[in-house]
Amino acid sequence: MIDVFCPCVPPKTTAQQKRANFKTGVFFKDKKGAQAISTLEGVLMPHQPEKPVSGLVRLSVEVVWPWRNSDINTKAKKAHAEKVGRIPCGSKPDLDNWVKNLQDVLVSLRFIERDEFVCDLSVRKFFGEEPGIRVTVQEVD
Repeated sequence: MIDVFCPCVPPKTTAQQKRANFKTGVFFKDKKGAQAISTLEGVLMPHQPEKPVSGLVRLSVEVVWPWRNSDINTKAKKAHAEKVGRIPCGSKPDLDNWVKNLQDVLVSLRFIERDEFVCDLSVRKFFGEEPGIRVTVQEVD
């Protein structure tokens, strides 16, 4: 099992934000997409395992972005935010599109062998006081 927490401000760019060359029909990542991949690689690389979790895997991801100003702009909201620590995020980016970039990075850094081996996926997103990404990879029996 692999369980890591990477303190960072997670990128909000998703796998759907691609550019296309209509002359050649080739899709490519724009500058923001490449920077998001680079950020994910940078925070996960220090936790890179010696060998990937093999076979079918259960992947659990929690993403926490920093509080928005609207979440803490009054004393009451700030007190509530401090009390709960984090609140669910109901805004962009879409979780299903965001996690595709993360899965690609997990494959390239050899956390998992192939992204199609993920048979159980749990992804949650929040706003909170401790921004970062928690990734848990478990082998399925």
